[in-house]
Amino acid sequence: MFMSVPPNSVALVPCSVETKLDTFVVEGVGVDLIVPMSVHTGEGKLRLAMLNPSDHSVKVRKGRVVGRAKEARLVKPVPQEFSPDRFVEGLENRTEAELPEHLHDLMERARVDQ
Repeated sequence: MFMSVPPNSVALVPCSVETKLDTFVVEGVGVDLIVPMSVHTGEGKLRLAMLNPSDHSVKVRKGRVVGRAKEARLVKPVPQEFSPDRFVEGLENRTEAELPEHLHDLMERARVDQ
């Protein structure tokens, strides 16, 4: 049994992981398709996006290894005061965004080097 991905298209292909993982990252390997890195949870069915940039259909056989799954480390969200949106907002409004204290020295050294 196999699934065919048409030329110049993207398909969501049902997949499985050998080991149960809570939150994991999948990186594509070993197929004639592009499998973008993606993050998943252990809940629900796993479907991976597979891109076929070629001008012919590509078949993926059932049971073929199409990626590597690694457990993902959970990272704390960036505090609001360091959010890139805050700095972009300052630029859009033509006002200067306040630079966090720990970056003042770096900014001064960068100005001297210019």
